[in-house]
Amino acid sequence: MRLQIIILFLATSNTCLSQDSTNIIYYPSGQLKSFQIKKDSQNIYEKDFYENGKVSGEGFGSFTNGKYNAKNYRRYYETGILKATF
Repeated sequence: MRLQIIILFLATSNTCLSQDSTNIIYYPSGQLKSFQIKKDSQNIYEKDFYENGKVSGEGFGSFTNGKYNAKNYRRYYETGILKATF
């Protein structure tokens, strides 16, 4: 179900975000680990998951002078409680 929602989001986000590329990473078990949507040449939306499927982090980032900087990024404990924002 979760993978279907992500695929639907990725399929429809082309017009919403005018994406340049999408990157999906899986754990060796086949469980989704993270996905990234590169919106333009510098801005990226990323969502990461624990191996049990719960969200471990999500937010936006950008490249400035060749260095990645997180913006509006949230990290979560495996319990779902907010760990940090940056």
